Amino acid sequence: MAVCHAAANTVERRPAHRPLPRCLFKQAPAGERLPLALGPELLALALAASGRFPAAFLLTGAVFIIHPTTASHTALLIWFAALVDRRHHRALFTGPLCFLLAASPLLAQMLLRGSHGGVPFPAPDDWMHLNQLQLFFHHFPSTWSFEGHWAQLAPLTFILGAWHARALPRAVVGFLLGTFVACLVGWMGLEWLRHPAALHLHLQQASRLMNFVAAVCGAAWVVKTWAWPLRRPPFAALALLSYVLDYNVPIVALGLLEGVLGRRQERDVAMPPRWAPSAAVLGVVASMWLFAQLLELPVPQVQVRFDALPGSRVMAWSREHLPEDAVVVIPPYFTHAMTTYRYGARRQAIGTYKDGSEASFSMAFLRQWRERMEALCDCQPFNVAPDASPLQAWLSSQDAVLFGYRTADASRFRELAHRFGATHAVVERSPQHEEHRMPPAPGAEQAPVVQPELPLLYQDDEFAVYRIVPAP
Repeated sequence: MAVCHAAANTVERRPAHRPLPRCLFKQAPAGERLPLALGPELLALALAASGRFPAAFLLTGAVFIIHPTTASHTALLIWFAALVDRRHHRALFTGPLCFLLAASPLLAQMLLRGSHGGVPFPAPDDWMHLNQLQLFFHHFPSTWSFEGHWAQLAPLTFILGAWHARALPRAVVGFLLGTFVACLVGWMGLEWLRHPAALHLHLQQASRLMNFVAAVCGAAWVVKTWAWPLRRPPFAALALLSYVLDYNVPIVALGLLEGVLGRRQERDVAMPPRWAPSAAVLGVVASMWLFAQLLELPVPQVQVRFDALPGSRVMAWSREHLPEDAVVVIPPYFTHAMTTYRYGARRQAIGTYKDGSEASFSMAFLRQWRERMEALCDCQPFNVAPDASPLQAWLSSQDAVLFGYRTADASRFRELAHRFGATHAVVERSPQHEEHRMPPAPGAEQAPVVQPELPLLYQDDEFAVYRIVPAP
């Protein structure tokens, strides 16, 4: 992503509007790169655990082209795994070379386009402010609540449990050490030294792979401490079940109980019946479904068709009917499927709130994005109340941008055309549902969306498309 922010693409439309970063025009659907990267990264960790470090580094370097940040963290974990394995110290030097070789196609572009230095050191105040506002839950541990820090203890419970049961692989020690170093350097480098590159060593990203490592350690811990028939509660198994259900406090409590009251499995202890593992898996799935129903939790849905997404109809119409050089103003969503408008419609867009997540790579992009969000809502959405919590500040800035956009009339769209070269506008027919929003006040009703007095080109029950024309 750093490459696209470094490259500028001048659009010859009107002398009043500025050159825009290319990534404002064309972008793959958000969130697709990380799932594609996780599988190969887990395979790379498994290769490192088995001592095949050159293959692990080569695979991680290839993944760098898909998702650079997570691939860099995986490479760091593999390097520390080689450090704690005395038989493979040679990989400490050959491994990074393998990684650089596999990652060279993207690294070369980054160096040639200068995308590695898009933010000066120390980071400017507006860069720190906007990144902390939008990404506090990823990068800034000092803003986290007690519950946020507590959640980081859950994976450690299973790693310590496996160590206590003498079932901890040596590679896990390296993975844990690499995660600790990444978190420490990221926290101190960003919040103390204000180094922009340290933002990409943040605690949540660096510890993401620990969930998978903890799952393996938890399974080994359960096997080592299981005794059949049961003479006491299987604390390790219950902790693993709590981990699946995402209940962090019981995980730590059950882990302590297993450490105090449990014992390692003796060789002459009978193993459970063959049907027990299948029954356990079915029990976990059934309990997850039951808890979701009782607590009215959202159940994840698998989206297999792009044309079934909200907004897919207006994107398809735009792709077929709008000029190829159209520059479209769309609602500044954060999580709505319309954030993929550039992909679905194959047309340029002024910007969305979601685009700000990539502003950490470039000061020029960050300031252009801020200017556009302020212009879309005709407000100052990032001047949040000083006593607001990080979560409240983040959500209120999103609301200010979107609610302000819903009041836009024809004159504001003409101003956007003058400043940014906009030719068309997509407007909601009625307020659309989106996650991560401030809950409305009790009894409050959403105001209707203003429909500008512009030529209407298309409409459905979700969105309408207007052509921006000069004032008569």
